[in-house]
Amino acid sequence: MHSICGYVWAADACCQFIQFASNPKRQALLAPYGIGLTQPEVLKSGHIDLKHAKLTPSYPDNIKKGMPSNGLYWKSHQNAVIERFNLWMISWFKACLRSLYCFLTLRLKCSDHQYGVFGNLLKDVLE
Repeated sequence: MHSICGYVWAADACCQFIQFASNPKRQALLAPYGIGLTQPEVLKSGHIDLKHAKLTPSYPDNIKKGMPSNGLYWKSHQNAVIERFNLWMISWFKACLRSLYCFLTLRLKCSDHQYGVFGNLLKDVLE
């Protein structure tokens, strides 16, 4: 018998930990700390106080209000979405630098030679 680590005892220990961590009674103890429940039985079992259950993401009313996720969409569009996000972040960063450059030149009335290396970096990024 093989496992990822090469040791059967490691695989057994992992299985035991998963069983331990996913026990409904133990998960109910974590709910007051805002940790979401992965076992639906926790809500049905009476192990959890209703005021804490209503605050968890897996509470049925909260699932209805949650944002759906579509794995097939992300499988097909992940690279394009990441690229759009990165371009948005770069444009946001450049806008911040433009604001800083304007602040330095207009508000503080600094001249280009007072910026030093930082000024050259700003100019390079903004071009």
